[in-house]
Amino acid sequence: MNTPTITKPAAAAQLPSVPFTRAALPQVQPGNVDVSTVMSASSTQLGPYDVPAIGFLRYLFVQVSASGGTGTAAVYKEDAPFSAISEIALTDVNGAPIVGPISGYDLYLINKYGGYTGFSDPKTMPSYTAPTSGNFAFCLRVPVELGSRDGVGALPNMNASSTYKLRITQAATTEVFSTNPTGLPTLRFQVFTEAWSGPLPIGPNGESQAQTPPAEGTTQMWSKMVLPAAAAFNTLQLRRVGNYIRNIIIVGRNTSDGLRSDTNLPSTLQWFIDNGQWLNESQVYRKQLMRERLIGQTNGPDTGVLVYDFTSEFDGIYGGELRNWLPTIQSTRLELQGTFAAAQNVTILTNDVAVKGNPFI
Repeated sequence: MNTPTITKPAAAAQLPSVPFTRAALPQVQPGNVDVSTVMSASSTQLGPYDVPAIGFLRYLFVQVSASGGTGTAAVYKEDAPFSAISEIALTDVNGAPIVGPISGYDLYLINKYGGYTGFSDPKTMPSYTAPTSGNFAFCLRVPVELGSRDGVGALPNMNASSTYKLRITQAATTEVFSTNPTGLPTLRFQVFTEAWSGPLPIGPNGESQAQTPPAEGTTQMWSKMVLPAAAAFNTLQLRRVGNYIRNIIIVGRNTSDGLRSDTNLPSTLQWFIDNGQWLNESQVYRKQLMRERLIGQTNGPDTGVLVYDFTSEFDGIYGGELRNWLPTIQSTRLELQGTFAAAQNVTILTNDVAVKGNPFI
């Protein structure tokens, strides 16, 4: 009689008992940038700067201050003081863009509506000094990490010979002031690197520890495109598809004077994905959602700005997300339709996520 062979199932791989964000330590270090220049009629490119190689990169904290301006003549433009950054861009170790190139005002909107911190409006921070006499101060984050709860999106940054790069362009006075102050200020740019340390495989109590964030290599990006819209019915096609979409921010500016306007944006907006309608809503409805998702904050939605987010499904607040991002492929047709009351240049900021592994847990 033959004895049957019994094959035991393979043992399931044992997961580390200590998750990454418990095993790692949050770190902050100077980011190789501390430069001061007097504002002038010309823009000034700063960098590119090497981002210090520290553990897993989370954010770059950009601190901007203008001091030494004099007189009471200064009149500020609509996007000031954030327009003091004409352009900012973060690229990965291979030179591929992660954030930008975008403007300082674009980065302000990304900070306010992008879903990265619980109290997100840079204008409500203690670091913010409202513009007066040519002087001001503000802080903005360049985002890399998608969520501090588990560290998804934080990128490995431990090779000093192959670094991420940050580039900043200081704006000309014409981008900040419509009337210059009597004495022009000096702009100081400082950058700090926020990171997770690299955990050891075994913790102090002998427990195994996760050494990388979940779904390591999952990368979010922020990109910008500007499309013209006539004073008529328009169909605007978003070309940044192929990944999961986490956020879309629309900014309308009058072609005539460059100012932002709610009135000239469509009163009713429709979104289509391929051949199906996604949204058909009033601008009033979208503005109300934006205000509701800024709960607890004093400043409401910005003029001429509409936000379509996938970061508030957990608790109705920007950043309370379950990662129910919008999936797209390269052939996805994503369109916005509406009637514009005046000719516009429409900025579209798209936050898309290239997924590696499974961040949906």
